[in-house]
Amino acid sequence: MNKVIFHIVQSELLRALQLVSRTVVANNPVPILSGIYVSAELQQLMLIAGNAVSRIQYRIPVERNGCEIVQPGSVVVPAKYLLEWVRKLPPGVVTFEVSSAFLVTVRSGAAVCRIGGMNPEDYPSTPEKTAVYPAFRISNEALKRAIQQVAFAVSTSESRPVLTGVHCQVSNTALRLSASDSIRLAIGQAPIQRESETDAEVPPFIVPGKVLYDFSKMIPDTKEMTRIVVCSQQIRLQTEQLEAHLMLLLGTYPSVDRIIPSEFATEMVVSTSGFLEAIERVTLMSGEGNPVKLDSTCAKTVQFASRTAEIGEVFEEVPVRDLSGEAVSVCFNGKYMTDIVRAIDSTHLAVRFSGKSSPILLQPAGCPDSQYLLTPIRTHA
Repeated sequence: MNKVIFHIVQSELLRALQLVSRTVVANNPVPILSGIYVSAELQQLMLIAGNAVSRIQYRIPVERNGCEIVQPGSVVVPAKYLLEWVRKLPPGVVTFEVSSAFLVTVRSGAAVCRIGGMNPEDYPSTPEKTAVYPAFRISNEALKRAIQQVAFAVSTSESRPVLTGVHCQVSNTALRLSASDSIRLAIGQAPIQRESETDAEVPPFIVPGKVLYDFSKMIPDTKEMTRIVVCSQQIRLQTEQLEAHLMLLLGTYPSVDRIIPSEFATEMVVSTSGFLEAIERVTLMSGEGNPVKLDSTCAKTVQFASRTAEIGEVFEEVPVRDLSGEAVSVCFNGKYMTDIVRAIDSTHLAVRFSGKSSPILLQPAGCPDSQYLLTPIRTHA
C-alpha cells in the first residue's frame, strides 16, 4: 500500500524541479546523480540535485504555495521523467506518493504516472558546511547583475583551466569579479555587507564561470540578500529558498590589473545603444570572422567599416557626445565587442584608446567600478 508523502501546487513543484534539474548531467556515470533527491520533512519540502562541480537545494516551506506534508519520507527520482511529467500536468494540486519499494506515483486529477525511484540513502551527502572564512551578504539584484556583466568573458578552452572561471576578490565593502579569455577582460563589482567586524580576510577564489552564470539565472528577482560563505574548496550561496554549493577551481589567476592602461591617447563618450546597434549591424553583414574597423577622424562621429569578398563593404556612423585626443584607427572582433557592450548597463559609454595595438578600455560613463578590455586585431593596413 502506498503512503502519501505530500501534496503541492503544480506550478510550485515545476518551478522547484526546473531550478534543481539544471545541475543534473545526462548519462551521469553515477546513476543516482541522474536523479533528484526529494525529501518531505515536517516543516518543509526539500529538493536536491547535483554533479561533480555543483549542488543545488531548493526549500519549500509547508503551508506555502499549496505545500502540505502528510507523512515525512524521501526518495530519489530520475530527473528527466519527473520534470517532463510535472511540466505537462494541468494546473492544480499534485499528489506525490512512494511505496516501500521506492515506486513513485505522481498524480493530478485523472492523470497518474508511476516512476521507479532509488534509495535515498545511496545519494551523496551534502558537502561540508564548515565556514573557513567570514560570511558576507550581497543583494540579489547586485549579485545577479555583477555575475552576468562578466561571465560572458570566461574562456571556453581547457588549455588554461583557471580562465574558465570567474576570479573573485572580497574587500571590506565589495566583491570584485574578473573574467578573461586572454582577448577580453571584464571586471565588475557589487557592494557587500560583512556579517561580523572581524579583520580576517577572505582570500581570492575562482568559481567555474558556467556554473556561476547558471546560478545567477536562479537568483530570485527580489530585494532580499544572498548569503555567501567561502570554504577551502567550495563556495556556498544561500537565498531564502535556494542554496548552491559550487566547487572552486584550483590555481593562480593571472594579475589583470597590470594590463589595464593608465594613460590614453584618445577618449570618447557615446550612446551605448547607438554604439551597440551600429556594431551589431556591421558584424551581421560582414560576418563574425571579419574585423570591424573603427575610425575617429571626425570630431562629431565615429565610423565603423568592414570589408568582405562575398558582400563588399559595410559602413556605419555613430554620433559622439565627447571626443578628445588624437584621431584613432583600430580593428577589433565585432562579436567580442558586441558581447562587451551588451553587458554594460548605462546610457552612455566611455571608450578609451592607448594606441593601435593596446587594449581598448570600455566603461559605463561615470562608473569606474566596471571595466572592460578588448585586444585589437593587428592588420597590415
